[in-house]
Amino acid sequence: HGIGDDCQNFDSWISFFKRNYNYDIVKCIEYGAGDSSVFGTLFNQGKTSCNLIKNDKELNGKDVDVWGLSMWGLIARYIIQDCDFGGSVKKFISYGSPQSGVQLIPKCKLGKCKLLNFLAKSLVYKSLTQKIFSPSNFFRVIGKEDKYKKYAKFLPTINNQIDHPKKDQYKKRFSSLDKLVLVEFSQDQIVQPSISSLFGYYDVKSNIIKMRDTEEYKNDFFGLKTLDDAKKIEEIVSDGGHLQVGDRADYLKIFNHLDWIS
Repeated sequence: HGIGDDCQNFDSWISFFKRNYNYDIVKCIEYGAGDSSVFGTLFNQGKTSCNLIKNDKELNGKDVDVWGLSMWGLIARYIIQDCDFGGSVKKFISYGSPQSGVQLIPKCKLGKCKLLNFLAKSLVYKSLTQKIFSPSNFFRVIGKEDKYKKYAKFLPTINNQIDHPKKDQYKKRFSSLDKLVLVEFSQDQIVQPSISSLFGYYDVKSNIIKMRDTEEYKNDFFGLKTLDDAKKIEEIVSDGGHLQVGDRADYLKIFNHLDWIS
């Protein structure tokens, strides 16, 4: 689930997947319910999620498909690239997730938006901010790319934009996906720019850069180009707000990559 949400709200979705798809096991991973998801680092939240999978007798050692909503689409990257649960992630649906970061949050339903925007502009790369507020770990402020790469606690590492000990592992595991489904919501007012959900972003002049024109893609930092060359990436743009599918037909486009009950 996304930031500010919790697994208690996903019973209907779990039932939906069990009824319509060929999965014996369908579960929501609770990395932090409600406001607790706002606090701590994404690495710690990723470790929490990883431990839940490793300690679950039904999931440990199994290959899984993952649907990551909003911020959990980033935590899912940790599960794919850094979690040793005895199995692997085969298919990954990234659903309105800020895969290339966010510049700021102009509008949202969380009462903390003004605070988060203030942090984004002035304090986002301070050590204490990075440790306390999980959204700061994927803030990528235009004109502060060097500070982003040096101080952001999660996104530069998971996207292999900096050197780190697990760089080769991250690329190998991500590029081993059978399918990567990227979903952008064109009216998204939380993930800004919304094209971040498709691994695009801004350049230094605030112009939009599409995924295939980014440095991360061209140099295949973490296997994105490898997946694309193998035709394993599906990009879907739905005309709705954050996590709100604009056309009901888009549901089929998004989920038909999973294992339907025949």
